[in-house]
Amino acid sequence: RMRYRRREYHPDTDFASLVDHLLERHGSDTIELVFNGDVLDFDAPWVKDGTSSFEEFPLTDAGCAEHARRLIADHPTWFRAVARALNAGHRVLMLSGNHDVELYWPGVRAAIREELVALCRAEAALAGAGEPVDAAALEARIRFRAWFHLTEDRVYIEHGSQYDMFNGVRHA
Repeated sequence: RMRYRRREYHPDTDFASLVDHLLERHGSDTIELVFNGDVLDFDAPWVKDGTSSFEEFPLTDAGCAEHARRLIADHPTWFRAVARALNAGHRVLMLSGNHDVELYWPGVRAAIREELVALCRAEAALAGAGEPVDAAALEARIRFRAWFHLTEDRVYIEHGSQYDMFNGVRHA
């Protein structure tokens, strides 16, 4: 069944509303959207024609990168909201969890950056921005961490799966 993977159960619109609210109310502040693991659920089956499919991409850097692209394409509302935050000069941090350990792969990280830059360009065009999108500046504001993150103001963030004997990844 995996209802949460079906479009009618996606929280994407709620998330986009939250991002838009943050940009409206706090856009002049520094915002960093932190995704604390399990955002891209590489473990879950994908839904085709309303049913779960267990066809998988190869568990290689390239296969996981294609899987990441498909996951992003499955959630356009969510990732367009992320693009709006990036276009406004804010940052994104993706921390690996036990369902998205694949964020470790360089190809997966590159695919996510490429997809977000493309979405930033599309969002800028919709907003009527006259200036071209600076891909290098955008990519610099998209960061990844394999295990934990310590913010500039000393807030420690981690997914926590490393402490579970069934979900920890040695040498993360």
